[in-house]
Amino acid sequence: MKKLPDKTYFILLFLISFALYGLRIWKLEHAGLYDYDSVKNYQIAREILEGNFANLYHHASPFFNFYLALLVFIFKGFLFPEYINAAISLLSLFVLIGFVKKEYTFDNSDALLLYLLAGTSLTLVNSSRYLAIEGLTLLFSILVIKYFYLWVKYDNKKKLYIGALFFGVLMVINYKALLLFPIFILFLFASKPAITIRQLIYAFLMGMTPFLLLMLTGVLLNQSLFQYPKVLAGVIFRSGVHPEKEVGLFNFDWLFYFKYFFYYENPFLIPVLLLFPVIFFKQLRLNKDWLLVLVTLISYCFLFGMSLLQKAPRGLLIAYPFMYLMMYLLIKAISKNYFITSFIVIAIVILNITSIVKNIYPYSYTFYPQMAEEIRRREISEVASTVSNRIYPFISSDSVHLKVLLSKQQLKDIRSKYIIDDAYWKITGITFDTLSNLSAVASYKEPAILSPLFLLEHAEFSGMSFSEVLDVRDSLLQKEYHIRLIELD
Repeated sequence: MKKLPDKTYFILLFLISFALYGLRIWKLEHAGLYDYDSVKNYQIAREILEGNFANLYHHASPFFNFYLALLVFIFKGFLFPEYINAAISLLSLFVLIGFVKKEYTFDNSDALLLYLLAGTSLTLVNSSRYLAIEGLTLLFSILVIKYFYLWVKYDNKKKLYIGALFFGVLMVINYKALLLFPIFILFLFASKPAITIRQLIYAFLMGMTPFLLLMLTGVLLNQSLFQYPKVLAGVIFRSGVHPEKEVGLFNFDWLFYFKYFFYYENPFLIPVLLLFPVIFFKQLRLNKDWLLVLVTLISYCFLFGMSLLQKAPRGLLIAYPFMYLMMYLLIKAISKNYFITSFIVIAIVILNITSIVKNIYPYSYTFYPQMAEEIRRREISEVASTVSNRIYPFISSDSVHLKVLLSKQQLKDIRSKYIIDDAYWKITGITFDTLSNLSAVASYKEPAILSPLFLLEHAEFSGMSFSEVLDVRDSLLQKEYHIRLIELD
C-alpha cells in the first residue's frame, strides 16, 4: 500500500484528536463533579486559594492539589479544569503514539489506527471526565515508561535521569506509581543494562527532588516538615477506612476485570490477553524486542497485581493504552494485510464508541442543581448529606454549610434541620436505611449514580464483588428517587 503522506497524516491526526476530545467532554457541562474524590479535590483547591493548607497533602497528592488550585483560580469554577484534564488525558495517548511510532517504525496509517483504538477506550474516556489525578497520572506514567525504556535500549544516562525526575513528579501526583517499581525491576533483570552506583545515586536524587521540594513548601506554609511523609505512609499502609465493615487490602474476585472487559470495556481484550504470549512467544523468549517485553510486563503485571487487590476499573489505568497496543500488534500480526487490519480496527473502534454512548452519556446529567435551588428557596444555612458531597459545588457560593455523614452513628449528633438522603450510601455500603421511612420535602432522580462504571469504581472502597455491585445497581434502578431533602422534626 502507498504510504500516507505526512500532510494528510497531520490533517487526519488533528481531526481524530478533535473527535476523541469531543468524546471526552460531550455532555460534561451537565454532569456535575463525578464522585466524592472529585468534589473533595475541588474543595481542597478552594481552601488553598483561601490560604487554608490543612489538606495540602490529602491523598498524598500535593502537586495535583497545587495544580488544581491554579486552574480553579484562573477559571473560577470546575468545568474548565475538567476540560483541561480531558485534554491532558488525550495528550498522554498522543505522547505514547509518537513514541511507539518511532520505536516500531510504524507508518502514518499504523499510528492513526492505534490512536483511534486506544483513544476510544471506555475507561480512558470515562476517567478523563474526573476532576482527579487520573489525567496527570497517565501522562507522567507514559513519560516515565518512555524514558526508562530509552535509557535501557540506548544506554543513555540522561534518559535515566529525566525518567527518574518524571517518576518523582508522578509520585507527588499519585503514590500508586510505586506499582511500576516491580515491573521495572523485572525488566532490568531481563535486559541487564549497564549501570553504575553513581548513576543510581544521581537517579535517586532526581526522583526525590519533587518530594523534598514539596516537603519544604509545606514548611513555608506552616505545615510540619514530616507531614507529607506521614500522610504518604498513612495512605500506603492504611486499613479500616470503611466505617461499617473490614475492607482489607486484598480482594480475590479473580474474574472482576475479565467480566469488566466482557460487559463494558471491550470483550476482544480477553482473547488478546490469552493469545498475545502465544503469537509473540518467539520474540518474547529471545528478547529480540525490548519494547514488546516491557509492554507485555506492564499489561500482565498490572492485571495480575490488581486482581489481588481491591477492584476498580481505573486500577488498570496505566495498562489500558498498552493493552490496546498489544491488540493492534496482534491484529496486524494475524491479518498481515493493511486493509483487513484497518477493517478490524474500525469495527472495534465502533464497538468502543457504542459502549461509550451506552455507558457514559445517559448518566451525564445531575439533579443536584435543582436540589441546590430548593435549598436556596428555603433559605437553608446548614444541611447534612448521607455520604455524598456532590451537591457542594452548587451550594458553596451561597455560604451553605454542608455536613457529610460517613456513618449511621453520626445521625445522632446531627444539628442541622435538613438532611439529604442521598442513595450514594448504597453504593459505598454505608447504611442509612432508617431515613427511608421519613417523608421528603423535595425528591429527585439522579442519573449519575446509576452509571455501571460509577458503581464499579466504588468497589475498591466498598469491597464488593462485580456481581454485588450490579445487584446494588438493580436496587437503585427500582427506586423512584435517589436524592431526597428531608426536614427533621
